[in-house]
Amino acid sequence: MTTPADFTNLEPTEFARLVAAASDAELQTVMESERRAPVLGEIFGRFASHFRAERATGFDAVVHFKIAGRPGGGEDHWEVVVHDGTCAVHSPPEHDPGVTVMLAGIDFLKLVSGNADGTALFIGGKLKLQGDVMLAARMLALFAIPKA
Repeated sequence: MTTPADFTNLEPTEFARLVAAASDAELQTVMESERRAPVLGEIFGRFASHFRAERATGFDAVVHFKIAGRPGGGEDHWEVVVHDGTCAVHSPPEHDPGVTVMLAGIDFLKLVSGNADGTALFIGGKLKLQGDVMLAARMLALFAIPKA
């Protein structure tokens, strides 16, 4: 995969193609390295630009993401807040979640790049939800997910 400096200049479709072309071992190497934090920061930093505000009328939600497999152990914990047609992202989280999405780093990369289906990950046990499962499903429609 690309370096963190290069990643900031990638278009979403380019990122989706990189993830699609990378092996699980290559994705795992990135997610176990010092590149993990900049990659996750860039992904979550772009959530607002992929937000479809016109679909969020009357919709307020807090979704936490727990991405397992951080180097040295533990997980990264991020929050996406949709309120009054706006989208904000925080790490660490600042609010109680309506739902928490838990998955491994590789699966997170595939999910946000359109290279994995959330329902299939859930059914396969690779994505776990705690809280309002329907909220998680509704949130997907609020974002334009890039495709390779």
